[in-house]
Amino acid sequence: MYAGPSGMLFVEYKYLKKLPKKDTTVITTGLSALQLNWLNQMMGYGHLCVVAIGSSRGIFVISDTNTLNENISNAKFQSLLISLDEFIAYICNTVNANDTSNTSRKFQTNLESKKA
Repeated sequence: MYAGPSGMLFVEYKYLKKLPKKDTTVITTGLSALQLNWLNQMMGYGHLCVVAIGSSRGIFVISDTNTLNENISNAKFQSLLISLDEFIAYICNTVNANDTSNTSRKFQTNLESKKA
């Protein structure tokens, strides 16, 4: 869970050790029935929750109940991957959107300077 001036964000982390070879193979989230029920309920209440499925190629983020409950093909999974830096920026921007100390902007500047 992450918290900041804009509110809280719950992240359920999962990791895929190996991606399938076929594009049509369905990626499973690895969520238990209890976790899936809890996430659906919290999202239904309007709370910010995401499932972050990491892989060697990037991170797939599920932020809505429709995607959470649908089958995700390997092709779709890989086409929507984001980098770790993008995911960290997403978290910072989500919980710090109203941060008057500009924490998110400082963090983003630090990320960009490390890439240069």
